[in-house]
Amino acid sequence: MIKVQTEIIINKPIKEVSSFSTDPNNAINWYKNLISIQWKTSKPIQLNSKIAYKSKFLGRLLSYTFEVVFYEEQKRIMMKSKEGPFLMTTIYTWSSIDENTTLMKIENQGNPNGFFHLIKPLMPFFVRKSSNESLKKLKEILENN
Repeated sequence: MIKVQTEIIINKPIKEVSSFSTDPNNAINWYKNLISIQWKTSKPIQLNSKIAYKSKFLGRLLSYTFEVVFYEEQKRIMMKSKEGPFLMTTIYTWSSIDENTTLMKIENQGNPNGFFHLIKPLMPFFVRKSSNESLKKLKEILENN
């Protein structure tokens, strides 16, 4: 199993950061490798929501569905994929540094299969790089609006 955690400080209130980052419709704008999303359950995001994603990672097209298995608004969301080449759990957590500043963390953990299993020792590097780039884009979007 690999486990990677990344974080960033965003100069916006926790409500704004958590609300924007948990909305799958916004993910296409800040998640580096994301190509498309499709709701499999009704909106808005909540416990048991299912969203299908298509992304490109290391030159490969990936299709997977995340299910929200834990959700505490403005605190933490945990999503799990149950199929695909990289079974993964992704956790977002938010904490207030002050009323206008938020620390956001993304934790990815999982077991790569197939091609990704062959490069398992390199996976933490690639996942960390992608997550850091995504968080920087999220910060840029939120702080410039």
